[in-house]
Amino acid sequence: MTGNLPQNAQKSLIIRPGSEIRCLEGILWVTQEGDPRDYILEPGETFVTHRKGKVVLQALKHSSTFSLN
Repeated sequence: MTGNLPQNAQKSLIIRPGSEIRCLEGILWVTQEGDPRDYILEPGETFVTHRKGKVVLQALKHSSTFSLN
């Protein structure tokens, strides 16, 4: 799955452990349910989920593009 987010837009996903969220363009803020940490991804960086549940992505820069595997 690949998606685009305009600046400040958010997307909520329900994912499984081990899913990879990759920033292809822009800057993404990532937070995962039950994880007190937040993650900032720049182009080429990947976040691997470590638990089942909701993940929220927010574009911190216009035209942020992500992929989910």
